[in-house]
Parts: sequence; C-alpha cells; structure tokens
Amino acid sequence: AVTAQLQASGDAKALELPSMGERGREFFVRTTAKLMDETGLTRANIAALLAAEAERFQDPELLGATMPACLLMMSAAGI
Repeated sequence: AVTAQLQASGDAKALELPSMGERGREFFVRTTAKLMDETGLTRANIAALLAAEAERFQDPELLGATMPACLLMMSAAGI
C-alpha cells in the first residue's frame, strides 16, 4: 500500500517497481483474510498491526529492503 501510494504520487524510485495498484490490493485482501483465518485476530486487530507497519515503511530504506520479499510473495501467490 505504501508503494502504491508513492507510485500514485509520482515517486521516481517507486515507479521503478512493478505497479502495485490492483495487484497490491488483491495481495492485501488475500493476506489479511488469511491472517484472520489462521490467527483468530479480528479485522480491528489486523488494522492496528497494519497501521503500525505502514508507519515503519515510511522509512525509504526499510521499504526498499522489504520490497523484493513482497514481490516474491506476490508472485508465489500468483498475483
């Protein structure tokens, strides 16, 4: 989601990555549903965790270091 926002705002570094718009939304939906199913966490619990992570990913270095793993997981999920 952070990368998709950066891409939408025209961030040059984010635009070097594959588009995260539709693919990112689909990955987000699938992943959060799986987290709720497997952990028993509520939607509110997941939202709080994701908000904290989104805050951490405002750090460009952390985001850049994490994106290769995210892209690999998206690919493995067939997205």
